[in-house]
Amino acid sequence: MFQNLSANHPCIAFVKTGQLPYRGDNSDHAIVIVGMDEQRVYVNDPELDIAPLPVPLGNFDLAWLERDEMYAVITR
Repeated sequence: MFQNLSANHPCIAFVKTGQLPYRGDNSDHAIVIVGMDEQRVYVNDPELDIAPLPVPLGNFDLAWLERDEMYAVITR
């Protein structure tokens, strides 16, 4: 996924929300990853009006791992 982000292709990541610090539930969900740095992944969550939202990389990794690191690439 991360090489796609480097090529300016956002990715839809399938996650378990219980690992995301801004969520209060634990459900299957899809978020759009629009960027990242060494410490954070920047997400657009379709259920929120705030975007992009920084999420600690460790939290994102745990949430993504719970959905077997599934993702889709958005190309133009």
